[in-house]
Amino acid sequence: MQNAFIFLMIFGAALLLTAACIAFSKDPRQSPFLGRSVGIEKKSKEEARKQAREVAGCVAAVGLALVIYCLIGIIRGV
Repeated sequence: MQNAFIFLMIFGAALLLTAACIAFSKDPRQSPFLGRSVGIEKKSKEEARKQAREVAGCVAAVGLALVIYCLIGIIRGV
């Protein structure tokens, strides 16, 4: 079970890294993570950045929750 927690923790860290890449992208319209979002290519650069920050916040929240849950699971030894 501990191996599963370690794998999920690595996945959560990857989600946090992805969120950082999305949030700090200079032009999210060209980003491989958001390039397929509906209508993003028609938005202005500032509107695309705003959408990227919203998406990055959600992705970071999921990644952080996953990492915290796995840390608790590893510490408790479940």
